[in-house]
Amino acid sequence: MTRIKYWWITLLIRLGRLRHFSISATELNGMLSANLPWKLPLALPTGKGHLTVLNATVRMPTDQFRLELLCDLQVDVNGIKLYQAHVLAVLHGRPCYMRGQGSIRAAEVNLSKLQLIQDDHFIFRSSAQILSRLVPDVLGGWLNASLDVLGGPVYKEARSYLDLYLSGNKQKVLEFHQPQIERQLLEQINQGQLDYKLDDNLPDERLFARLGQNVKVEDGKLLFLFHD
Repeated sequence: MTRIKYWWITLLIRLGRLRHFSISATELNGMLSANLPWKLPLALPTGKGHLTVLNATVRMPTDQFRLELLCDLQVDVNGIKLYQAHVLAVLHGRPCYMRGQGSIRAAEVNLSKLQLIQDDHFIFRSSAQILSRLVPDVLGGWLNASLDVLGGPVYKEARSYLDLYLSGNKQKVLEFHQPQIERQLLEQINQGQLDYKLDDNLPDERLFARLGQNVKVEDGKLLFLFHD
């Protein structure tokens, strides 16, 4: 864009003749990909877990946006992969212009769906086999006879958690982690993890950083408003 054209567009904005510009969902998806992959740790009763956001897709069918996150959920105990599943997290919210940061952020976000879509996990055949990897070797021989010897709260919590896997119901494992996944995702989004930073090298975004007022979704596009 030439300096004269840039000056002319600036004048049209100030006169109220040019009120907005827009970008499509496809363009937004390209912008979001710069923030991925995005890894979140999960606190477990035993072992280590994390959720990795692999792909983000924005849809704008209404005056809000629908954000679909393809994620990989993994749980490891003592170096053994107990659970690995791909899940789809669907969030809804509205765009918000963060003037001070010069960025666009998702606001008023809520998680509407956490769905198991495909998974590949490894599971032991019995509680004894799983828990024997978690307790001192000296207790290992007792496990074949009875699990009741593990009466402490730490072991009970670990056993209760691992029993989720023994149920054979992969959805139950996901449901156990859902509150924490939801909390982690919303906290990170509210802290700007998925913000789009306006690019000063792009004339229209540079103009919006100077003169922009707000953003909103309309007709399947994100509008950058120079006048409310």
